[in-house]
Amino acid sequence: MASLFDNRYRYDTIYPRGRSGETLRAYDTQAEDRPVVIKRPAPQDAPPWRAAQEISILNEKRALERLSGHPVLTELRGSAPSARWPFLHLHCDGPRPGEIIGEWVLALAPQNNRLPELETLLLVDRLLDLLNLAHEQQVVYNDVDAKHLFWDRDAYRLKLIDWGNAVFLDDPAHPANITPATDVYQVGELLYFLYQGGTAG
Repeated sequence: MASLFDNRYRYDTIYPRGRSGETLRAYDTQAEDRPVVIKRPAPQDAPPWRAAQEISILNEKRALERLSGHPVLTELRGSAPSARWPFLHLHCDGPRPGEIIGEWVLALAPQNNRLPELETLLLVDRLLDLLNLAHEQQVVYNDVDAKHLFWDRDAYRLKLIDWGNAVFLDDPAHPANITPATDVYQVGELLYFLYQGGTAG
C-alpha cells in the first residue's frame, strides 16, 4: 500500500536505511506521477541519529548543487532544508537505473568471471571524469565503493550515488586528512575489487 510524504510524494518502497536515513521509491503527484527518489531522515530514529542524517543529507545537497550537470551525477530535482526535516528529491532513471556494480561483480565471481573489459574501462573512465571535476570544484567524494555505482548496460550510462560523506576543501573546518588523494586511493581499491572479483586478496 502506498503512503504519502510531504503531501506530494506517493511512495511504495522504503529501501534499507543508510547514513542519510531512509531512501524512498516514490512518485511525484504534482508532476503526473513521475518516478522519483526521496532521501529523508528516518522518522523513527532517535534525535541524535536523525541530526547526523540531516547533516549527511544537507552535505549531499551541497555537493550535487556544486557539481550539477555532470552526466554521472543523479540530478537533484528539489529539496526542503527548512521543512520539519530536510529531504532530497532526486531524479529516478526508471525502476532500476542499472546494475549495482558491487552486486554484479560478486554474482560473476563464483564462476570465475569478471565484468566485460570494455565496460569496465568505460565506467572507470566516466567515474574518473566526475572525480576530476569534483576535485577542481574543491569536493572530495570520500566514499568510492562499487555499491554506489550503477551501470546501465543498454545505454552505457554510469550513475554515482550517495554524496553524504563528501568533504569540501574550501571549508576551513574540513578534516585535514581528507584530500583528493583519498579518492585516488579508493579508486585503486575499487579497481582491485573489479579485477579480482571482489576478493580481499
